[in-house]
Amino acid sequence: MANIANLVDYQASPEAQFAPLPSGDYVAIIVASEMKPTKNGRGQYLELEHEIVEGESQGKKVWARLNLVN
Repeated sequence: MANIANLVDYQASPEAQFAPLPSGDYVAIIVASEMKPTKNGRGQYLELEHEIVEGESQGKKVWARLNLVN
């Protein structure tokens, strides 16, 4: 078994927390997309990365997965 005890930096500051976006409509663009296999390997899903381009949440990213092949 691997020994990873020395790989943890206990002095590191915690990463930023992500709060959910408030309910509503947002203007966003797709900045990345990729077809990926499902866990069982018999299907595929499209993973999309969106970036909000207007309003108070401008610059935040949202991800979606669309199951396309079952």
